[in-house]
Amino acid sequence: MGSLLSDDGFRIALLVALAGAGFVWWCAARTTVAVPVPAVTVVATLVGLRADHHLSFSLVLGLALLGLAAWSSRAGAGFVTAGIAVLAGAVILVSAYPDGIPTWIAVVVLFAMLPAVPVVELRARKWNRLAPLVLLLAVVGAYLCVPDTEFVRPLLAAAVVTAFLAPLPERAASQLGSGVVAALLLWTVGIESIGRSGALVGAIGCVFALALFPALPERRPLPRSWWIATGTTVLLVLWSSRVVGLVDSGWLAAFLAILGFAVAIVVSGALAGGSRLRRR
Repeated sequence: MGSLLSDDGFRIALLVALAGAGFVWWCAARTTVAVPVPAVTVVATLVGLRADHHLSFSLVLGLALLGLAAWSSRAGAGFVTAGIAVLAGAVILVSAYPDGIPTWIAVVVLFAMLPAVPVVELRARKWNRLAPLVLLLAVVGAYLCVPDTEFVRPLLAAAVVTAFLAPLPERAASQLGSGVVAALLLWTVGIESIGRSGALVGAIGCVFALALFPALPERRPLPRSWWIATGTTVLLVLWSSRVVGLVDSGWLAAFLAILGFAVAIVVSGALAGGSRLRRR
């Protein structure tokens, strides 16, 4: 913890995120404006990166295009418009990598972003107020498996703060732009994974594991099946982070990731089938 607090990017991102979270709480209490919580995470992270001289125009532009894609999908602009914005944003993001990043890492991150951004964005609508907590789960998992953490620290600081906004209802705090946070995480781990291919696979696995996180049900108390499905996702993130991400070989890491996802999908399918049988 001491090393985090001594990092300029982490501390500045933490302060900016606290200010942004305070603004969201104020808007929730005094206005009817639903402030996008992911915007607080992204802005705080970018300011933290700027403190360490790691911010570029291409990075900001790419994230802005991804945010435009998220907004257009909710505004009913159509699949084609949103898809073009996602593709353009992802391409610009990977072009924002500093010199020395291997081409294969940029290609892997690009092909990971293209499905991850829309999937996380759509799933966040189901997670509702839990979206900041779910995204924090992926950020922590990635942070624990990458060999270097300079770029991911500001994102970790921002994600920790915005997780405290989870109690706010959707009418007061929108989750629009959750896919942009996922893209920013994938971009950072592409840099942090240099030197250990398995770390990149594990970090990507932490993001894709979120696709299995269950929707927040309207029932209270939450049903047992929801808790089991949530636990399955958490275990998959831990597997991706602490097993897959610590392997040096990218191919072995990919095999372990596929194995973990196969088991998790089977468990999720069994839960869904059991739930349908009980309803009948």
